Amino acid sequence: MVSLAFDGLTGGIQDRIRNSHRVQAYHMMYSMNIWSCLWASIGVIATGEIYGLFNFITLYPHVLGQMFLLGLTGAIGQNFIFLTIEWFGPLTCSIFTTTRKFFTILCSVIIFGNPITNQQIFGTALVFCGLFLEQFFGRANHR
Repeated sequence: MVSLAFDGLTGGIQDRIRNSHRVQAYHMMYSMNIWSCLWASIGVIATGEIYGLFNFITLYPHVLGQMFLLGLTGAIGQNFIFLTIEWFGPLTCSIFTTTRKFFTILCSVIIFGNPITNQQIFGTALVFCGLFLEQFFGRANHR
């Protein structure tokens, strides 16, 4: 519930920034990444996890290449996310990402045979019902 609340809050803020300042995707992406790096760095240093990172890299130096590839693919993915926000708005981006998550769950259940409970099925149905209603009634209000 907290994640959904913050997702909605972030979408609203992004929509307001997008409409009032006409900010471009890469400016928004840069600013978000700067703030994320700042807060993550404070957290890693404050908790002492920085030492665990150095120890891990010392023991397994081959992971540096994999960490680089993870960062590169993450940056490529962020391009699509922020361009979608710039061109279509945060709601459409949220619908794309939620739909992607649904198909990830579906593939996990069908391909890998991971079990899904009735409560999880109900929750997934509620999310997509909400998305459908937002698209149906939200678009009607904008016309």
